[in-house]
Amino acid sequence: MLIILGASIFTPANIITVIVLIGVIAVCFKATLKHMKGEGSCCGGGESEKKVKKKKLSSVSDTKLYRVLDMKCVNCEVKVHNALNELEHINADVNYKKKEVIVKSDEAISSEVIIKTLRKEGYTAEEIHI
Repeated sequence: MLIILGASIFTPANIITVIVLIGVIAVCFKATLKHMKGEGSCCGGGESEKKVKKKKLSSVSDTKLYRVLDMKCVNCEVKVHNALNELEHINADVNYKKKEVIVKSDEAISSEVIIKTLRKEGYTAEEIHI
């Protein structure tokens, strides 16, 4: 195929190359949007990690609120949720968007234990007195 001054740029090989590049750009754009919304796995582990089941407490005798500023995505939320809910006598609700953790227990909660547990997972927590 010839255009007036030279060879056409619309060869089958060039068209296929452009289609492949558009596809790659679309996939990258979609992943970036997901990441920016906090739905991707920015911190490793992926979205396949399952939340451990929270314990049903017979009664709640202590409730504390913690701020965890380094939670950035759903994966962070799951890691914090799992680490805390694996502790004895603890029921934790985690919200990465608010960067908050509400910890309930059927006995007195040691803030030191909660903060140390989160530090092992790579998070910095501080108790918010309510």
